[in-house]
Amino acid sequence: MRLGHSFRAAVTAGAATALLGLALALPSAASATRVGLGAETQEPSRCFSDQQNAYASTSCQLFYGAPLRIISLASRDEGGVRLEPQPFTLFGLRRDGAPTPVASFTVFDENDADDNPLVVPAHSTDYELRFNGNTDMPPGTSATMVVDVGARLTIPPDAASGEGTGLRVPTTVVVPERALRGRIELRRCHRTKATSARSCAKGRDYTVLARRSADRSRRVSFKIAAPPRSMGRYEIAFRPESKRFATTRQAFEVINGFDGLISYRPTVRSSPFGNR
Repeated sequence: MRLGHSFRAAVTAGAATALLGLALALPSAASATRVGLGAETQEPSRCFSDQQNAYASTSCQLFYGAPLRIISLASRDEGGVRLEPQPFTLFGLRRDGAPTPVASFTVFDENDADDNPLVVPAHSTDYELRFNGNTDMPPGTSATMVVDVGARLTIPPDAASGEGTGLRVPTTVVVPERALRGRIELRRCHRTKATSARSCAKGRDYTVLARRSADRSRRVSFKIAAPPRSMGRYEIAFRPESKRFATTRQAFEVINGFDGLISYRPTVRSSPFGNR
């Protein structure tokens, strides 16, 4: 899936303005630099950016091993861009130390191959893009890009129904590295009619019905009781042991109605990380 179209539009518009001679050359002392940092990734990982503001903060949610294609933008306050080489440095931000350089590249130069470097985060990381300055614009820094990394967790994607007083939900979790090991949890959400991810996000919002450990990729099956005339909202979550990784969650509903049929329906979200 390709995202970050607002960044491409901004760069294209700025380049066209420069080529037409409409960009004004302001003195560097009176002009600040605006820096945008965006990214593209492939489904089912996702990035979310403000399509109306190329300089706003971007967030990405990646399954372990997914790459990020970095998109950069630097311009003056009024949006003008001259076609001069623009050097950038991408930094990974750490809470326990100084920012770490991750990639250096230059756009609008003779080498187009490095304009959009690929980055594969080893764990959840925040990033910051620094424009190093040129003869047209002074240095500047982007808003922070927040990147969550977690294990891929899947449950049946389609609704189903059948007779009985219970059902099993098969679950697959992909744990390619032991550093990502953790627990698979079946959770019953306390607010059965709520549909937002936030309503079942904190410990007080749910009860854990069952747990399975996972230090490798595995498939498990959770049994759920569904007595007549009952409705329940559930989540299956993978919680890594290390805080360097994010919890992934998949939500679904189980209903045993007046007709004696049990229905299973996954809850559609824009993010398996459960915060969108």
